[in-house]
Amino acid sequence: MNNKFVQASMITDRSKQEPKRLSSREVYQMMDLKQHSDLLRKIDGINKDFTQSKIAFSKYWIEGTYKDVSGKTNREFQISKKGCEFLAHKTTGTKGNLFTDKYMDRFEGMENVIQNSLPIGLETMQGMAFLSENMAAIGQHVQVLTQFTMGLKEYVQDSIKAKDKQIDDLAELVGIRSKNKCDLIQIAKNILVRKYNLSRINSSMEVYKRAKAKIFKEFNVTKWEDIPATKYNAVQAFIEECL
Repeated sequence: MNNKFVQASMITDRSKQEPKRLSSREVYQMMDLKQHSDLLRKIDGINKDFTQSKIAFSKYWIEGTYKDVSGKTNREFQISKKGCEFLAHKTTGTKGNLFTDKYMDRFEGMENVIQNSLPIGLETMQGMAFLSENMAAIGQHVQVLTQFTMGLKEYVQDSIKAKDKQIDDLAELVGIRSKNKCDLIQIAKNILVRKYNLSRINSSMEVYKRAKAKIFKEFNVTKWEDIPATKYNAVQAFIEECL
């Protein structure tokens, strides 16, 4: 068997067995997070869900350590391309788009390094495999985008229904308050007519103004509409007893 072919096959096998990975120290910057610890917390939370569901997370990332300039040992994760795709799905909006662009460029660069180390005779084969892998990733993104769009459509429809209900409820509440206001005013006027033996009464008369001011002061409001619906009975009792 051709030695170059054997050598290339060994390189190809190693690249398949050992997924290319990026340090979480690099990935958190791609994701535009403030600190490396922010990404560690995010991954720890995801791992908790995976562990409870008995899902192996090694296909996404492997925990390890590194030493900083002071010699201190710190945690990190070695994140595979699949792990970056998972994190991209968890990140929406502009940040998610920019992170996807950055990690795809980064992994493409790593692919090119491996590609350049292979004999020319296998470049076509490797190119097709790389294209197939990326097409699968694009398919996954399209599927996620489709699901997100459907979910967003349902959310908008539900929001419209909820808003319509709020409008109906508000209209009903306004109607109730308007009726209660008229009832309270009429009760106050009737009592004043009987108490002062008046033939008629209107809102511009001093006796009505004084009575209204007394009610508003008692319930700490400045107009009839400010009286809570829960206090209408109390206001009615006050009018009947104290005017």
